[in-house]
Parts: sequence; structure tokens; C-alpha cells
Amino acid sequence: FLGAVISLAIFIFTKNCCYGSVGFGSFKITLPAWLYQNYFTAFLGFPQADFYSMDYFPLFPWFFLFAFGFFLYHFLEIWNLNKKLFSKGKVPVVSFLGRRSLLIYLIHQPIIYGICEAINFLVKG
Repeated sequence: FLGAVISLAIFIFTKNCCYGSVGFGSFKITLPAWLYQNYFTAFLGFPQADFYSMDYFPLFPWFFLFAFGFFLYHFLEIWNLNKKLFSKGKVPVVSFLGRRSLLIYLIHQPIIYGICEAINFLVKG
């Protein structure tokens, strides 16, 4: 339980590190500018001002949200609550998609790209 609480607190504390600060609410600590001066630190959570990505999820703070879920699951398992909370029934469509998520991810990219290219061709002629 303590691991879940600490992980959630660190996630909330580091939630805005991509924007140059960490803290809770109005209590903010400005991070040093040198953290944001190269692309190498972007994966950690300190991107340059001109960095842009549609699917950017840096290590900080998202690792701590993952750790929160990890610790919460084990806390629920100790008290045997996970079976009571999560075994009410399966949704067949969600189960099907979950078992094939990598395949769906790999296939949807070229399909969406093809649709965008077709629209671009039709619009521009």
C-alpha cells in the first residue's frame, strides 16, 4: 500500500516536469534550464522547446503511474480483492482486441497512412 501511495505522490509531483517545473498545486520548483537543452533528455521528460511529437510519453512522470498500478495490484492481491473487483465478467470484444493488440497496432498504422494519402490525393487532385 505504501508503494502505491508513494508512487502516486511522485507521479503528481513530477507531472509537469515537461513544462519546466515540479510540485504540488501552487508549490512549484523550477527545474534548471540545462535539462531542456538537448534531445537526449527528452525521453526522460525534459524536452527542448521546439520538440514535438504526437505520441510522446516520457519516463518521468509516467513510470510512477505504472509503479502505482503495479503496487496497487499487489495490494489488492494480498487482500484477495482483485478477484472480487475485476472478475465480474469479461467483455468479449475487449478480450479479443487485447489478445491481438500488437497485430492491431502494426496493421492500423499503414491503413491510416493510406487513408490520409487517398484523401490528400482527392483534395489536391
